Amino acid sequence: MRQLYLFILMTLSLSGMAENKIHPIFQNDSNENFLTLFFIPSPYAIDWSGPQNLLKSQIKNQFSGQARKLGHVNVHLSCQKEMDDLTGMASSNLNSKTQLILHGAGMGILWHSFEGKVEDKAELIQELPQYISEKRLSMLKVKISQTNCQKLKKYLKEYRENNVGRNYGLYNRPRYGEGAGCSAFGASFLDIAQILGDESKMWMSEILVPEKLLGPPIRDRYVGLWEVYSTLNWAKPEEPHEKIVFWEPDKMHQWLINTREAIQKNPSGAKFQIKDIAGTPGLYIDLSMIEAHDTPIWIQARDDRYNNFHQLLNPKAEPSPR
Repeated sequence: MRQLYLFILMTLSLSGMAENKIHPIFQNDSNENFLTLFFIPSPYAIDWSGPQNLLKSQIKNQFSGQARKLGHVNVHLSCQKEMDDLTGMASSNLNSKTQLILHGAGMGILWHSFEGKVEDKAELIQELPQYISEKRLSMLKVKISQTNCQKLKKYLKEYRENNVGRNYGLYNRPRYGEGAGCSAFGASFLDIAQILGDESKMWMSEILVPEKLLGPPIRDRYVGLWEVYSTLNWAKPEEPHEKIVFWEPDKMHQWLINTREAIQKNPSGAKFQIKDIAGTPGLYIDLSMIEAHDTPIWIQARDDRYNNFHQLLNPKAEPSPR
């Protein structure tokens, strides 16, 4: 009986140890500073080639039965073990069907701000490794300087304290205090550290949305889904339109995969090193020689967009010029 009791205790102990074990993709056993971006592509690539293809690919992803249907980006910041944070931006109420069907937003939904939240480390530690078996996770690991790590730490702290993450949207600019989408949030860390600017630009897309497809919040008119579906192409520069520029999780992930393949074919003089961890395709680069710049973390808006957010972050500042 005593042996059985000891066996049960050992089993429970080992089970607890297994549950508390940190996955290798999150480990930092050195006394160094690292910024890691995790890229999760959509289950089926989102097709931004035109309004109809965008709508069709969105519907396909919605019925995929998989999580992170739009793709996702997470951020892992580790400053010499003193601060280890895993986070990201997500929507707490992505009521896209309501906006599209009930309110007739049409392509105006690309400018809509949903209720947002800053993601919790404890949940992400459990979630992210699940995508490895689905081959839907890649990682860009950057060794950064202590000064840059401290600046990014300050950014994340103020982002949370001022509840900037209460707004989630493709159009929102995180450094302006407007909130962010997941990919813009991830890219903002590189922007503040002033690293990998050329690579970050490769992850961006720009489209010209025809004015006729714009419902709320851009225009006060109802745009039906059939109008969107029956439009094959984005607007030409000379046609009435609104331009939107954004980062794509799918592009981020595909860039990483393509870069790895290029290095494998010709490793000589490569900027990045291939560094796969526990079956997760990854790239690594040492940029610890780049110290933090004295440029401000937060940027004052030069237009009317979300000027109240800038005031929230800088209560003594004058309103932005209009």
